[in-house]
Amino acid sequence: MTRPDTRSAGEAGELNVIASLSALLIEALMLWSVWGRGVQMGAIALGAGLMSAFHFALVPRVATRHPIGAEWLRVAVSVLWLGLLGEVVGWENPTIWLWGPFFAVVSDASHRGLARSSVLLHVGVPTFIALASGCPPLYPVLFAALAAICFAITEKRVRHVSALLDAREHANRELALAHAQLEHAQEAAVAQEKLSSLGLLAAGIAHEINNPMGYVTSNLQTLMSELSDLPTSTELLREYQDEILPDTLDGVRRVNAIVADLRRFARGDPESMVAFDLNSELRAAARIVHGRFPAGTTFRTELRELPPIMGLPRQLSQVAVNLVVNAAQAIGPHGSVCLRSGADARGVWFAVEDDGPGMDEETQRHLFHPFFTTKPLGEGTGLGLSVVHGIVQAHGGTVKVASAPGRGTCFTVFLHTAPAARIAA
Repeated sequence: MTRPDTRSAGEAGELNVIASLSALLIEALMLWSVWGRGVQMGAIALGAGLMSAFHFALVPRVATRHPIGAEWLRVAVSVLWLGLLGEVVGWENPTIWLWGPFFAVVSDASHRGLARSSVLLHVGVPTFIALASGCPPLYPVLFAALAAICFAITEKRVRHVSALLDAREHANRELALAHAQLEHAQEAAVAQEKLSSLGLLAAGIAHEINNPMGYVTSNLQTLMSELSDLPTSTELLREYQDEILPDTLDGVRRVNAIVADLRRFARGDPESMVAFDLNSELRAAARIVHGRFPAGTTFRTELRELPPIMGLPRQLSQVAVNLVVNAAQAIGPHGSVCLRSGADARGVWFAVEDDGPGMDEETQRHLFHPFFTTKPLGEGTGLGLSVVHGIVQAHGGTVKVASAPGRGTCFTVFLHTAPAARIAA
């Protein structure tokens, strides 16, 4: 028998059925061997009924608290029943000795000391009683040898099964460790790709900040030089109130918005998924990547009203940043990129479409493979689209690509909306 702690419920149930049918078969042979002798037939039937009740009613209750004690109890009662049965039926009846090999097969060989003791008791006690009663030694010796062979085969099978189970457990542990390492590597890849994205965006972000800071600085310098004239010049004071100071404040707000978007993009997500507005993350991503588009190119957004979704906001913002940056690098000096969003019966979606050179089918087949890139050496890690695919898949969504040489490319991300109950929670 396999170990109780590693044997599945299906295997245990199958073994119990086989053992029960084998016991019924032996009892049927015993009844057939004493057919016509009412006392002996009654004793066999009564003993079989009592043993069945004992095994299926009492032993399981004891086993819940004391598994080993329950097994010893079962062995003791079985040996006692076998001794009484031999005295009633007669030790010369060969069916009595079939119980030895039977118990050798069904004994729990995973507990070797208990199993061997069980077989020795089931074979030794009846043999001792039989020989003491004058039974010829042929049956006891023959069936004792058969029981030893059956037990040896069972023990060998159990050792083999135990080795297989140990190997499977070891493989499962190795797989779990490998899975944990892959998850850690994926998290590291996401973080690395985020840093890489920030590095690629740095020049554009600096330009975005430099413009408003330029006229903020200029306005403040002008204010310092004209500060002494303000109290005496109503016209100059009105110009500062209506034009110069509002423009300066607008420039400061633009810088604050860019810095806030960067902080929002760089910081980590909450540990669990939250309900949020996808368009807010797409707008933040659009502001971050705006500086990646040189003069002559066009970047526009077409964001429709969306229901909330469940997810990790910063990760989905990174998906949008990666896709838009890739599109910006793909278009020519006068190309255009459009970031759109919408909702349908399946959920929400957002798409990044460009009018660049497009891709052939061979390139599209490898797009989401880690470290695959069509960029020149040193200009790409090959992790951007792999990270995009991993993030979207972790959110239960899908990414689809539509592209052809000379016809541009469109990446569309499909996501599920958030259930109302989870939003309320």
